[in-house]
Amino acid sequence: MVWWEMLRDRCSVLGWVAALRDGTDRSMGRRRGLAPWTACGALIALAGLLSGCSQRLGSASLPIRRFAVVLRQGELYLAERRATRAIDAFDIAASLGPLPPASRVLLAKAYHAAKRPDLAEHVLQECVAAFDSSLASHRALAEFYEMTGRPRQAIQEYGRLRAVARGKARTHATREVALLQQRTGRESEAERTLEAALRCDPLDVGVSLVLAERLVRTGRVDAGIECLQQAAKSAPNSPDVLTALATAYRAAGRPGGAEKAYGQALKIAPHHLAATNDLAYLRAIRGHVTAEAERLATTAVKTAPDNSKCLDTLGFVQLRRGHVDKALDTLEGALHRAPGDPLICYHLGMAYSQFGARGLAVSYLSAALDAKKPFEESKDCQRLLDRLRKKSQK
Repeated sequence: MVWWEMLRDRCSVLGWVAALRDGTDRSMGRRRGLAPWTACGALIALAGLLSGCSQRLGSASLPIRRFAVVLRQGELYLAERRATRAIDAFDIAASLGPLPPASRVLLAKAYHAAKRPDLAEHVLQECVAAFDSSLASHRALAEFYEMTGRPRQAIQEYGRLRAVARGKARTHATREVALLQQRTGRESEAERTLEAALRCDPLDVGVSLVLAERLVRTGRVDAGIECLQQAAKSAPNSPDVLTALATAYRAAGRPGGAEKAYGQALKIAPHHLAATNDLAYLRAIRGHVTAEAERLATTAVKTAPDNSKCLDTLGFVQLRRGHVDKALDTLEGALHRAPGDPLICYHLGMAYSQFGARGLAVSYLSAALDAKKPFEESKDCQRLLDRLRKKSQK
């Protein structure tokens, strides 16, 4: 019985009570006063009405509550890496009602974790078809294709994501498409993707950063600087853009411009990790190894204590300031976190050279050059190694 039927029945009871109140006992030939009984009956009927309705509403909400509980249980199972249990929970939830997009994505992840990629793909494809405007669905399917080694399908799905996304989500999708194109050897196509996205939205700072990084990396530093200068006009208060611009200035051999851009970034975001660390390193390279440079490097390490790049910068600044023992400890910690990093090896070679351990210095300097990975001070490293070897021969 639905609630309005119960309401009708209880209203009938109230009407019957009212009829009794006004009724006439024809056999007695006089009216019978029933007011007290009428009030009592009305209260009883009203209590029954409220009780019945609350029972009905409570029983109706039980499946809804159970649906939410089972979904949550599936999420917890997946977080605990109990994929089979998670699948069972999501299946039970699906029997109670249609799964929302986020839960379907989690179900697909559970299938993938349970080594059933065909079912994972099927769930994601159904999710995308049912919820075409869901960014999470498109992103999950694109990432699934990427994980399973199908870059072409991943690029297509990221393209669909770009069609429905806005803001950072669109930038992320564009970046992923370009990166996939680069990985599959389509460098020029990746660049065209970024340029086309920038033409559609010249204010998209994220795409500008990716494109500029590519231009600088491929030796077109001036073009990268121009791209970043345009981005800085669009987003003058973006520390990321100013930091990227400073890095491009360094690559172009313009340390003064780089230091100025780093300073502008830190005025906007005083704790910006990259700007703090890179400005300290730039000052150390230029010979401006003041207490301020060490303060910047120390701040970066406090912000990211396990970051090998920040530890390397602090060790290099300490070395330049004459604190060789401190520098050795800091640089050893950096190398422990990034074994074989050529720049850290070079700085350790410098430190051991100043410490007087020529053999260790030669070993680290040789390791830096043998890594076959270009780094900013490779020529200085080679010169120091040659000088130490000549001293050894004498």
